[in-house]
Amino acid sequence: MTDELELLTPPPQAAPSSGRLGLFAATLVYSSDGRYVFQRQAHVVRVLHSQSGRVLHECVRADNKSAVRALALHPHNALQLLAAYEDGYIIVWDFVEHKPLAELDAKAPVLWMGSSRTSASQLLLVVQTDANTWSLIEFSLKKKKRGPVCCHAIEKLACSSCVLNTIS
Repeated sequence: MTDELELLTPPPQAAPSSGRLGLFAATLVYSSDGRYVFQRQAHVVRVLHSQSGRVLHECVRADNKSAVRALALHPHNALQLLAAYEDGYIIVWDFVEHKPLAELDAKAPVLWMGSSRTSASQLLLVVQTDANTWSLIEFSLKKKKRGPVCCHAIEKLACSSCVLNTIS
C-alpha cells in the first residue's frame, strides 16, 4: 500500500462515534461476480482485487469526511456500489471509475443498508432517529426518496427479534 492511501484511511475506532447507536454493518462486501471486495473504513470505500487483496483504488467524497456506515451492491448494475454515510447520504459509486454517480438524501444518519434483486428499486435502511432510537425504513432508488417507516426500536432491546416485537 502506498503512503498516499494510508493517509486517506485513518485507523479504525474502537467504539462508534459519540452519540451514535452501536449497530454495526459488515465492513466487507464482495461483488456479485466475486472479482472485487469492497471495504469501508472511516470515510473511505476501498476497492480491492479479491484474489490478490491489492487495493485497486479508493472512493472518497470530495468535500466530506463523514464515515461510511454501510455498503450494498446496486441491485440493477453490477459495476455500481451503494455507500451509506453517517451524515444521512447514500452515494451511488461507479467503482470501476471510482466516481460518484448520484447522491441520495436519507434525511437521517444511516446505520445499516440492504438491497435486493427481487425488489430492485427498494433499499431497506436502518436510520438513527435520535440518540437512543432507530427506525427501519424503505428507500426508493427509482424515486430517490424515503418511503414508509417499517418499525421503530430502542437501542436497549435485543435486536435479533425487535422487528417482530417493537412495531409501534
